[in-house]
Amino acid sequence: MDVKDNFPERKLTFLLRQDEPMLLAKLSFIHLVNEKFSGKELECASFRNKGNDPYIMIVLQFPDHPTQSNAKAHCDQHLNDAGAVLDSYRGALRYADADQKIARNLQKRSLANRRGR
Repeated sequence: MDVKDNFPERKLTFLLRQDEPMLLAKLSFIHLVNEKFSGKELECASFRNKGNDPYIMIVLQFPDHPTQSNAKAHCDQHLNDAGAVLDSYRGALRYADADQKIARNLQKRSLANRRGR
């Protein structure tokens, strides 16, 4: 999972390959970030560039710059260099999305909202 920061617009964009290992855990993490930092989901979509793997894209916007900065720092702290959720943080994911119902909903909505790129 890749997290792109758009500070001027107070946004974080999460890009995930649709076949990523631990996809549901990563989607649960995105949900947790959204809830913890009072984010607003602006986009939940999927796309495939010609000749590339299919991706899921989720864009969150935050109420102000300090909150957006804190959300990005939270991602940097709890994701490894490859974008996987650290083992030490998995308990928080189980608490935020115990049965991965919200993660499955994000996945379903993103796949239903196909974007051309």
